[in-house]
Amino acid sequence: MPPERLEFTKEETQQLTMIAAYYRIAKELILYGEQIDPKSRTLAQTLSERTNALDHIMRVISEKRGIRDEAVKDPITYSRINLDKAFGHIYRAAYDALDWVALTIQERMAEDVDSVSLEALGALMPEYFREIKPNLEQIIRNDVTGLRNRKDVADDSEVNLRQFIETTASLKKYFDQLERGMPALHEYDQRKKRRDRRGLVLQVIIGIILVVIGWLLGHFIT
Repeated sequence: MPPERLEFTKEETQQLTMIAAYYRIAKELILYGEQIDPKSRTLAQTLSERTNALDHIMRVISEKRGIRDEAVKDPITYSRINLDKAFGHIYRAAYDALDWVALTIQERMAEDVDSVSLEALGALMPEYFREIKPNLEQIIRNDVTGLRNRKDVADDSEVNLRQFIETTASLKKYFDQLERGMPALHEYDQRKKRRDRRGLVLQVIIGIILVVIGWLLGHFIT
């Protein structure tokens, strides 16, 4: 008879805890990436990694429940190997998702800034040039790149996880800050265009009036 409930060793519990922690980060990044993607797409690679991770976890559960087709000679080693592989897949899914989100944010912010005038940015969001742009570039250049360089090194998983959380929060902070200001920036440019059009019309009217006055003066003098 299979055991009534699953039992995990201390090492297995630690492995599952780290898998769950990285899974949560990966899921949040993927959902955020889908939200900010212009076409609401997802990153296929992260789906593949999560599916593979689930497959390894199911192997462990099947062994512990005694429902495998073939018995395992060394259950502890079998579980450790499969949980290690599951962690590796979730670990890579989180890195892939972070890369994707960072790239999407860069592209979206470039499009946003190109859609408004420098005058509007300077008037309504001077912190963009002073804080948002340089800080975001530094995060992508240093933090995201640093995490990417450690993609295949899981020895400092807890340290990397904390940096993942901090880096993700910083990326979202600066992107959301710009997004919140976009309606006001567009409105500023629209008002400026209306003022410019009114000014142009006024200049044309004044020009016509001056021409008429000049013609009248010339006519009467003649």
